[in-house]
Amino acid sequence: MWKWKNKLIELENNNIDCALISIIDVGGSSPREIGAKMIVTKNEVFGTIGGGNLEFQIIDKAKNLLINGTSEKITIPLGAKAGQCCGGIVEVFIDILKSSSRLLIFGAGHVGQELTRVCEKSCFNITVIDERDEWLNKIQSPNVTKSKSTPTVLSSDYVVVLTHSHELDENLCFEISQKNPRFLGLIGSLTKKERFFKRLKERGLSNNQLEKIICPIGLPIGGKTPFEVAISISSQLIEFKNRDQ
Repeated sequence: MWKWKNKLIELENNNIDCALISIIDVGGSSPREIGAKMIVTKNEVFGTIGGGNLEFQIIDKAKNLLINGTSEKITIPLGAKAGQCCGGIVEVFIDILKSSSRLLIFGAGHVGQELTRVCEKSCFNITVIDERDEWLNKIQSPNVTKSKSTPTVLSSDYVVVLTHSHELDENLCFEISQKNPRFLGLIGSLTKKERFFKRLKERGLSNNQLEKIICPIGLPIGGKTPFEVAISISSQLIEFKNRDQ
């Protein structure tokens, strides 16, 4: 038996939308039983609900629903029109599972607080990381994960580094760059970028790794208050995410 739950976890970790297809009812003869499942992504298919033209129709339907982002229940007679000779009826539910990108915000200071509030209503699962309880506790939203230790960074993650310490910022950039996240942004000036990149290169990061660190982070919309900086960063994150899809 294939592990469809493990496949869903894998797809979620890699930020891939998918359709989970389940047979929920059958009438008469059918190629698979109630509960049989299949997963369809934009480019791949995992598992089977019976093969043949039945499966071809459902895969095609699932891919269209992935574009629209809506789930749907459909019924298909297994007769000549469906290219099946079973003579039964199959009812399936196509559940569209849209992945939510994980946003890791390192630093719960003034900008981190504002960025969390701004991004909370966007399509990110937010985790804020800060070793300082007094700042981490200021984040009250139940939708935001708080952590005092660095979580495992995945290739699908969006990462923003804006801690209270330049040394910590540098160490985080060095460690996270080697995980090759989808987005890695560092708050700071062009002077900070020049100094950091020089030291990071001396520590062993390649030019390719350095080029993927976005610094200064944020779109050049002007403004220096924590809220204005948060708006510029969130705008860049959303722009990057939409461009990446």
